[in-house]
Formats: sequence, C-alpha cells, structure tokens
Amino acid sequence: MATQTVPGRRLFLTGIGRGSLIVEPTTRRLLALFTAENDRRVVEAYEPYDLRPLGRRLEASCGDRLLAAADRVVLACFAQGVLVIKDNAGEPRTVSAGIGALVAAAISGDGTTLVGRDDGTLSRIPLASTTSEKIEPFRPARLVADGIASSDPQTFAIALETSDLDLAVSESRSGRRYLSFPRKDTPFGGLLAQGQFAFWSVGSAARHIDLFQGFTETMATFSGTTRALPGGVGQ
Repeated sequence: MATQTVPGRRLFLTGIGRGSLIVEPTTRRLLALFTAENDRRVVEAYEPYDLRPLGRRLEASCGDRLLAAADRVVLACFAQGVLVIKDNAGEPRTVSAGIGALVAAAISGDGTTLVGRDDGTLSRIPLASTTSEKIEPFRPARLVADGIASSDPQTFAIALETSDLDLAVSESRSGRRYLSFPRKDTPFGGLLAQGQFAFWSVGSAARHIDLFQGFTETMATFSGTTRALPGGVGQ
C-alpha cells in the first residue's frame, strides 16, 4: 500500500465521500482534485501503484466533481452550471450546460457527459463535442443530488425523488433509465452503477436494484446512527 502527502495541497471535499479521486481509464493514472489558492481547483495525476507525481492534468477556477472517461477529463461546476473539459493534450474549455445550476453529473465510458438540475432537466455533452443537448424532465420530480450514474457507454441511470409509494424503474429511453424513489427512501450521497445494477444508500442501509428486471435488495445494514455513504463500485 502506497501513501502520499502533498505539501500545500488540500483535497477538495465533496461531502459525499467520492468525486475528488478517480482513475483515468485510458492511462490508469490516479487523478486527484485539490483546492488551491483563491479557491481555484487543480487536478494532479499520480502513478497508480506508488503514487509518484506525474504532473498537473487540469486547472480551473471552479469544480465540484471530477469525472474522467475515454480521453476526456471533466470538472463539473455546480453553482455556475458549467463544465471545464480537457481532451487529450488540448487546452481546457469551459462549456455551459445551458440549464442553470447543477445538482448531479456523470460521465459514461465513451466520454459522454450527462448533468442535471434540481427539476430533472438534463444536459448531454457527447465525446469530441462541446455542444450541449437539453433533455426535458422525464416526469414531475426532483433530481436526487448526485443522482446520475453510468456503467456502460452512453448509458445512464437517473435517480428521481417522487411522491410515489414504491420504487420503480423506467424502460430505457435513449440510453437513460429513470429510478423513481419514494420521498422517504431518497438516496443519500447519490447513485452508483455497475453492469445492470444501480447502488445507493438510505439511512444505515446499502441497497441495489437490477435495472433490467426491477428487483431490489438490501445488501447490508450498518449499526449506529450515522448515515452510510456509497463509496464506490468495482469489478
């Protein structure tokens, strides 16, 4: 196990236990999102096994979540409603999502980015493009904070807080499946996805759902009064 202390750097705290550390799929490098002077954001790269510093990957004036897929690295700036996008060795570009302040963001394996605002309006930015496509809300509902996740290219699961009595999953709509959660069971800490499953935590329980068949299961219940956070999903 390797450890690394970075002098003069403070890891950006997302409040959900993830979103500031990520592995860049094409290079396998570890990317870390730091808070720098004047509240700027800096993304540094590290060798994955010994955490040897590999240099700066990206710098921006904002950034609340760090995303990476294909050859694209993205900083999602929630309050500003923009994405700072860096492709390969190109210069960073700031792209407006076109829907105002954001509450959730995810990137799929091919680099397609999907973000959303509180009322469930979404914005999609394909790989090799900086043009956003607005997607109207699926239904009257609130998009769960950090409630967008992706496990396959151009495929997303989207968590909605509703007045429904039971959890339900929609049919696939242009690669998007919507999970309608009863208000009392709204996920805390957002949504994760792997294969055909989506994962979340509510209260002290960790749960998942089969996105194809709709079956749900409580995987674990933790003791104590502290709410659990979904930390990560791996192979």
